[in-house]
Amino acid sequence: RGFAGMADDNKGAQAEAAEVAKEAGKLAGPSDNLKALPVRQYLDTTVTPVLLKAMSELVNVRPEDPVEWLAAWLVKNNPNKKEAAKPE
Repeated sequence: RGFAGMADDNKGAQAEAAEVAKEAGKLAGPSDNLKALPVRQYLDTTVTPVLLKAMSELVNVRPEDPVEWLAAWLVKNNPNKKEAAKPE
């Protein structure tokens, strides 16, 4: 089944987690929303999408040190990273 099968299985879980997160958002502030989610839904909402992208690229690149490569990729592609102010 492999990694691709995991990605397909996870799409439904991500959609469900997004719906739960949306509903939770109606009840509390942003950080409270994430804290209110069950573990699986929290991970599916916040971490899984970026990890799936990273691991897809990882298997294509197959670096000698995959952990170091993955760490660098995550830092570079962090969707929560604030954009640095551009000099004028």
